[in-house]
Amino acid sequence: RLTIDSNGYVGLSNTLPSAYYAKDLVISCGDEGGVTIKGGTTETQYIMFADGTTGADRYSGYIGYDHNINSMRFATASGVLRMVIDSAGNVGINTSSPSSYLAELVVSSLDDRGITIVNAVDERGWLSFADGTTGNEKYRGYINYDHDVDKMVIGTAGTTSMSLDSTGDLDVVGALSK
Repeated sequence: RLTIDSNGYVGLSNTLPSAYYAKDLVISCGDEGGVTIKGGTTETQYIMFADGTTGADRYSGYIGYDHNINSMRFATASGVLRMVIDSAGNVGINTSSPSSYLAELVVSSLDDRGITIVNAVDERGWLSFADGTTGNEKYRGYINYDHDVDKMVIGTAGTTSMSLDSTGDLDVVGALSK
């Protein structure tokens, strides 16, 4: 059940912890299993990543669960909070209160930054608005950038409504017929 090898590596239900990359503590489970960190209903439990024993070096990065507000928190670089998943499932990047905003995903920045979608030079990056999971319900509204021809496309009702190419030409579908 418990193995401590000659290097001090610990295995729970594992007799060869040194065989793994992260070998200091290896827990083996036959089926579903894992580790439970139990805390009080108003407390926060942490998994800490340290590179020293004083100041912020004791918690350079961490994952914490705050039972008081039922949120998961992720921190890096001297314990600075970087991401929160709140009790409603809202995700905040560089904000501790994503539920204060309209969207479920909030990216906060104090300077000229935002969200970047990266694709291969011959592919398209998409921002899609869905109302289902089949056919064009997966992309009833969309904005996409086609890297192959350097064109921005906006779609509604599952079809292209307008596009803007690299020369600045704007094509509004059906504009002359209406």
